[in-house]
Amino acid sequence: MSRPSQRRGKDTTAKKIAKATGVSYQRALQLKTKHWSEIKALKTANPDVSMKDCAVRVVREKLQPEEAPDES
Repeated sequence: MSRPSQRRGKDTTAKKIAKATGVSYQRALQLKTKHWSEIKALKTANPDVSMKDCAVRVVREKLQPEEAPDES
């Protein structure tokens, strides 16, 4: 099924990434787009895990070396 062309609102996966990793929504959206193939591969390997959780996991791994904020 194709996505409706007048889709409104934010990308909920990016919102979840932003909340879980502490980056901005805009940055989360960029990271999600950049690492989408890895997110899809992880989802394929773990069908019981939600797509959002896969996305958060991949983005967290990618952020570790560069800009992961301190968890406090």
